[in-house]
Amino acid sequence: MRLVFLMVAAMAAISAHASGITLVTSPSWGIVVAPSSGTTNYALSTSTGLVSVLSGSGLSLGGSVPGEYLLSGLSGEPISWSVSIASFGSGSGVSAVQAYGNGTSSSGSMVLNLLGTGVLNVGGVLGVSSGANGLNSAVVTVSVNFQ
Repeated sequence: MRLVFLMVAAMAAISAHASGITLVTSPSWGIVVAPSSGTTNYALSTSTGLVSVLSGSGLSLGGSVPGEYLLSGLSGEPISWSVSIASFGSGSGVSAVQAYGNGTSSSGSMVLNLLGTGVLNVGGVLGVSSGANGLNSAVVTVSVNFQ
């Protein structure tokens, strides 16, 4: 059994006035088992933080947590956001299939609350091939347009 550790670092991009994105928690798919052949797709839920197998013959051993970003701006301000996961690197055996925030979409919008804050939870789907091994990491980019 080959254990694969899937973690991602966080980056943020901000546009418009003096608003902010604060990383609370970096997303992590935790520890998964690489399949003996082929590829297994693992999905990290933005609501429960659990990792499930979408396809393939893998196994999740826990330690997963969705990414959490605190968005701050003006009270009642409408914002739009998008998330992406960069490449894990050549030969890693891990690929980003899809990134998503607050559900299963890679982009969306919200209105900040009366305190001028909102929460964006980030998850997604990673493909883990039979050749994956050890600790693997990539960068998650969260972009927010404060309008």
